[in-house]
Amino acid sequence: MTAYRCLASLRVQHGYFADGLARGMRLQADAESEQRLQRFGLLLRHEAQRIALYLPRQAEAGLWSELQVQPDLALHFGLYCSDTAWAYYTDLRALGASPRFKHSPSSPGLLQADGESPSKPSFALGRLAELQIALNPYAQASLADWAAQDAPVYQLTLPVRRTIWKYLMLGQDSRVDVRLVDVGQAVDFTEPVVTELESGHPALMIRSQAPLALQERPSHRFQLRKRVGNSERVLIARLPMATPAALQRELIDGELCDVSEIFVNR
Repeated sequence: MTAYRCLASLRVQHGYFADGLARGMRLQADAESEQRLQRFGLLLRHEAQRIALYLPRQAEAGLWSELQVQPDLALHFGLYCSDTAWAYYTDLRALGASPRFKHSPSSPGLLQADGESPSKPSFALGRLAELQIALNPYAQASLADWAAQDAPVYQLTLPVRRTIWKYLMLGQDSRVDVRLVDVGQAVDFTEPVVTELESGHPALMIRSQAPLALQERPSHRFQLRKRVGNSERVLIARLPMATPAALQRELIDGELCDVSEIFVNR
């Protein structure tokens, strides 16, 4: 049986998911790197918690010979996502136009932006970023040291999209004696206003005062309450949360904002 050692691994983190790990991530080598993968029998494995690159032990001497000629030799990959909804819950503006990341010489386990952007955005192709994985990140001086080194564990964090959560209460007519309350007292909301939907039907609109992160399983608990004298009565004990598919772009106070529409029927 062929013995392998791990050259490097990558964990892609994303705040949208409850466990903090992005879903559907895949690396695809460019043409030159793919040729090197094939020539040395390198394996790119997409595992449950990470993406890992493995080198056959029998190919170590050959790859080391190339590193003597090109000490900074690296493999280049595109990072892709198979989740069709990734662009909804990922902040594309914060991510940039498919940025490039490379290893940090001072911190070999860190991927840092290289300050350059590709000439053409590639989000339409499903590519989130371009990565450069160094083959001798610790600049080892001997084959023995290089073959015995620990594989760097790279981590890349994708920015979660934050949106204004806009609740549209159907069937409320012009009643504005209600308010939306965060049980955890962490989120503030606007006062309700009557608005008109595209269908012509009235709705009561309440928005979050600030953008909130989209989450797979939000921890918030929002309630709709009615003012009754000096006290309040709970009308809806737990309101639905925002979903990525409900993303809109709206002008709020003269600024174009990401907005998540949440319809509530009563």
